[in-house]
Parts: sequence; structure tokens; C-alpha cells
Amino acid sequence: MVRRSWRTELKSATTAKDVLGLVARFQAEWPADETARLPRGTWPSRIATRADLLSHASVLGGLHAHFEGPAAALPGLQEMLLFFTHAAVRIAQLEKETANWSRLSAAINLVLKTE
Repeated sequence: MVRRSWRTELKSATTAKDVLGLVARFQAEWPADETARLPRGTWPSRIATRADLLSHASVLGGLHAHFEGPAAALPGLQEMLLFFTHAAVRIAQLEKETANWSRLSAAINLVLKTE
């Protein structure tokens, strides 16, 4: 069962903390019977950092690429993969934006100091 579309909320996230909060909310929507049907390794043990998120998105990609389980387990795996891929992309975008603002701020400070 697809819970709902998270794409809009992920696109609206403005910080890594926002994205990680959405990950927690996404996970909270999964009832125990659905998580029990997921292939081994699909459900993350802990997503507390950007590195955790990126690592688990990679794990999910590998699980999907080599999936040989029962057909009933595939939709849940695919839903997890789709969400975690979008979350990983968003957190990477936010990191790039932060780095760009930091460089711009440093350049402005340099210009102001030389004037």
C-alpha cells in the first residue's frame, strides 16, 4: 500500500533536519504487518544522520537490483526505495545549497574587508 506522496514534502524541506524528520514520519506510517513482509534488510535500523540516509538508500538499491523474493514483497521494497531515493536526493541538494551559500558569504566578507 502506498501511504501517500511524499515528494511535495521532500521538495519543501529546507534543512537536512527537515528531511530526516520526514524519514521518521514516513517510517511511522508503516504498520508492523507490512514491515514484516519486507525483504530482509529493507527496513532501516536507524536513520539519524545524512550518512545513515544515503547508506540505506544505497542498500535499498542493491536489494532491489538483486531481488529474488516473493512477488508480494516487491511493492513494499519499491515504495521504500522510491522514498529513500527522493530523500537522499533532497538532502544532497540541500547540502549543495548550503555549501554554495557558505562560499558566497565568504566571498562577500572578503570583498567587504578589502574595501
